Amino acid sequence: MSLQVEGHAGLNKKGEDIVCSAVSALAQTAVLSVTMLAGIEPDLHKRDGYIKMTVDTTSLDEHAAETIQTILGTFVIGITEIVKTYPRQVHIEFKEENT
Repeated sequence: MSLQVEGHAGLNKKGEDIVCSAVSALAQTAVLSVTMLAGIEPDLHKRDGYIKMTVDTTSLDEHAAETIQTILGTFVIGITEIVKTYPRQVHIEFKEENT
């Protein structure tokens, strides 16, 4: 399972963009939740305007896998609400990765 956020919303200048801040907060909370609630250290790549978290689910027990699905589902709910308000700034894309 993975989550990837990239780019800038461009609604305001860097550091003052409420859309970027909201999306960043959701993504960072998801990453922290995977670590703190599921007890999993995800593969994490971060740089300015980019965050990608990947979790190898092949060796997870059922509880950890369900916890991660709940965390990512919560992220999707939050980001979907942001898209409803700012459809020009935020786009969602779902991909199935072949492992």
